[in-house]
Amino acid sequence: MDKRPNIAHSEFKGFNTHRGIMLCGYEWGHTKEEQQLEQAPERSGLFFDDKAICTFSNQSPRYGERALSWKYQKAIKKWFDMWGCPLDSDGLGQPLDKKIVQTNWMDTQGHNTADSGNCLKLSQRLLSDHQVKNFLFHINYFKPKLILLLGRELISALNSKK
Repeated sequence: MDKRPNIAHSEFKGFNTHRGIMLCGYEWGHTKEEQQLEQAPERSGLFFDDKAICTFSNQSPRYGERALSWKYQKAIKKWFDMWGCPLDSDGLGQPLDKKIVQTNWMDTQGHNTADSGNCLKLSQRLLSDHQVKNFLFHINYFKPKLILLLGRELISALNSKK
């Protein structure tokens, strides 16, 4: 199969590729600020090294220092800390950091899940054939032991007959 998983960090064989922890959101966030930076002629302020090895808890080797300020990642790191399992943002961290794979139900990218631009509700988009297949692909690919659904609409989608 030539499909690659939609993740923003590295795969760690035997850690997040089998019986790890899958964090699953709606879709890739893409702030208006990042969109403006990408549209700038010289793409100033955007560092990206797709070959850099990184964990979910430290994506700065791949995306630069801006990755350490992303609200979504900061919230999840705070949860792990409250659960007594702090994530390590230093280098590749500890074994727990390598066990985490973060992906999204949908393979689209936006900055507002309420407005898809195609007049479809989020629940309809989640249950499109393409997006259901995308989610199932990631489960089959990573074979997680635990999936944390990070969005209130995801449990309804998961419980859908579709």
